[in-house]
Amino acid sequence: MKSRSRRARRHTVIDSRTLRVENLEQRRLLAADNIFAQFSGSVPSAAAEEQIAISVRSEDFVLRGGKTILGFHIQASSGSTLDPAVLEILDDSQNVVAPRFSLADVNGQQSSLVVAEMATGSYTLVVSGENGSAGEYALDVFLVGDADGNRQVDRDDANLIRGSFGAQAGDPDYRLEADTNLDGRITSQDLSEWVHNNGDATSLTPLTLDFGPVPTSGMLPDGTQLTSDPATQLEGLTLPGFKVNLDTDGDGLFDDASVIAEPDGGFVFDPELIEGEVRSFAAEVSDSFGQHRVTRFDLALDTTAPLLVGSNLDASDRFARGFHTIEWEFSEAIDPGTIAADTLRLFDESANELNPLNIQFVEGGSTLQTNYGALAPGDYGFLFKRSGLADYAGNPLAGGYVIKLFTVVDATIFWSSPVGGFWDDPANWSTGALPGPGGDVLIDPQGIVR
Repeated sequence: MKSRSRRARRHTVIDSRTLRVENLEQRRLLAADNIFAQFSGSVPSAAAEEQIAISVRSEDFVLRGGKTILGFHIQASSGSTLDPAVLEILDDSQNVVAPRFSLADVNGQQSSLVVAEMATGSYTLVVSGENGSAGEYALDVFLVGDADGNRQVDRDDANLIRGSFGAQAGDPDYRLEADTNLDGRITSQDLSEWVHNNGDATSLTPLTLDFGPVPTSGMLPDGTQLTSDPATQLEGLTLPGFKVNLDTDGDGLFDDASVIAEPDGGFVFDPELIEGEVRSFAAEVSDSFGQHRVTRFDLALDTTAPLLVGSNLDASDRFARGFHTIEWEFSEAIDPGTIAADTLRLFDESANELNPLNIQFVEGGSTLQTNYGALAPGDYGFLFKRSGLADYAGNPLAGGYVIKLFTVVDATIFWSSPVGGFWDDPANWSTGALPGPGGDVLIDPQGIVR
């Protein structure tokens, strides 16, 4: 694909690989059975156009009269603000191919339609927006007259069109595939287009590509997929016999390996995974018409169980008035979905359980905080149930319980040095700072202050 300024007609080449990123569960754009090719992309700005290169080849088409009539239907993607303009088709000499029929705002929607007669050769499809609109789109290409969706135009299609005469969208007899101009009605015009294409056919089909690791055991918040199995394979599905090129080093070049899809469309690649290392993988596949699909993902091998590193309750068993947050630090990020109702429990000196105001992860998910309102002076016990907690790859934290007892003292700051020390050393105070004017200071009788 290429993107260019519509007004200045300056051409800026954009690698179509960057425009064909699909999720593992690939979005299907099929709306009618006679669609044989699909494209998706984006008009980046109001003054921009996007170009798609296609080829009509005799190897892919049966052209009874040397030409065939194709339909090009552009629709704004879900949530897109693009109002597609009528598609412009350029031949290999950059001459505009005059359409047999064109319509903006098909059925009042954000879509447009062009029906054009095309011979074998190379063409450029120019996608743009009306009224300064921009955004993502989907483009379906269909064989006009193929009412039964079997990729060939014959008498069976004529019978279907005749049998639907007068039907409108919503009627039981209405067939979208028979509606050549997408006006929501089956009329003699649709039969007339069938006459021109009778005997034409194509072997093309919408190109698909699924690609991902099997098995997986989780996913990081940034979308990186995780596996705890060193034998994880990368498996994919596309059209049978198609060549799939792979990028296994994340450099954006599909020159590291290639595989041929099996008769069922499946293909497999064995990656080299290193513990704790995030690796980027991508697969691409193209056809002779110009369709192109790319799937990308990041994958990390994680077989290491997380460890409990410590807690702010380890540093002291006494805290100043206003203490309200208890922290637990782990060796790696913990999956919040593994926290249960009985994982973190705080009790006061009367054995009443206190509910936290909130529970949150900080430091990239490796520190777990339970926040309470300011705790009143008194004795407390915290029960931490480690069983059930796991990292994002599903590796479990060692089970068992941790019990911490602590006291909240009736002071805003207290002497924390067990061996004595100087008053003006902040390290000797519970807050790490010197007492200020008006502070409530607590010094135990055994404390030695110089």
